[in-house]
Amino acid sequence: MACGTGAIAAAIGAHSSGQTKLYGINIHALGGVLRVEFSTNSDQYDNVKLIGPAVQVFSGTIRV
Repeated sequence: MACGTGAIAAAIGAHSSGQTKLYGINIHALGGVLRVEFSTNSDQYDNVKLIGPAVQVFSGTIRV
């Protein structure tokens, strides 16, 4: 499985701390590769995109 929120946080964190100057970063998670793309405007990040596969990993029923 992969966590989209965590992948985005890792990519923007790496960029904002100067570890990369790229605006498109591949994050290798247990569920596969997620690509995070973004742009910057002054000191803000915008147009953030998370690109990767989406698959159903659970199905269930709740009786009420």
